[in-house]
Amino acid sequence: MKNIITLIIISFLSFNCLSRTAIKLEEKPIKGLETNFANLSIVINNRKDSRISIEFYIQELESFEKNNNKFLPNFYFSESFKSDRINFSVPYGRYVGFLSIRSLDNAYFNRTISGFHQVHFGINKNFEKRNNITEGCYQLKNYSYEIDRIINSSECNNFKIDKNDINFEFSISDNDQINTMRTILLTWPSISYAAFHGPQQYPYAVFLIMQGVFGFTARDTLINFDNINNFAK
Repeated sequence: MKNIITLIIISFLSFNCLSRTAIKLEEKPIKGLETNFANLSIVINNRKDSRISIEFYIQELESFEKNNNKFLPNFYFSESFKSDRINFSVPYGRYVGFLSIRSLDNAYFNRTISGFHQVHFGINKNFEKRNNITEGCYQLKNYSYEIDRIINSSECNNFKIDKNDINFEFSISDNDQINTMRTILLTWPSISYAAFHGPQQYPYAVFLIMQGVFGFTARDTLINFDNINNFAK
């Protein structure tokens, strides 16, 4: 549990630090670039009841290469929503960076289903420069020890924005599976508190024990990059 909390704190601080050097993107174009921008859409197919969170950070390729390939994003977009689509404007240019998609579907005292997908453009997960990918863009499945789950991720070449409309399409898989370790870690505080304090001091003790053992589950799902072939150039 401690490792998960630490990871959340580190991720929050990392995104917070990155955004300090960047301009936040909005649905309307940045002032002064009204005729030199693209409408970027993130579409979520098969969203169900999931809440979607997006983190999009990009840096102009030229400034990245001039500054010893140190990732200091020029622009970012961060939002959470419960719809099938979200739009924002991005200036024309060639960029390195990443796009993170998170999904979370909660049922009260029952289960939580979550997914994660990160697309890297010209950099790896450590924000370091990577060589151009022959295929242009590909998706792979791997195990992430940082968040203790199997995830899909994508590796792409530098991101060129030179047309009016750009669409990313993702879908949430119908097939999810129990993450045993996360289930135990998430229910253990309530179960242990109830077990040690007893029903007299904690009236919901028996309920929490039964719920933790037989009811609540933390489940993982995969997020797929549906139109990845549109970026494999």
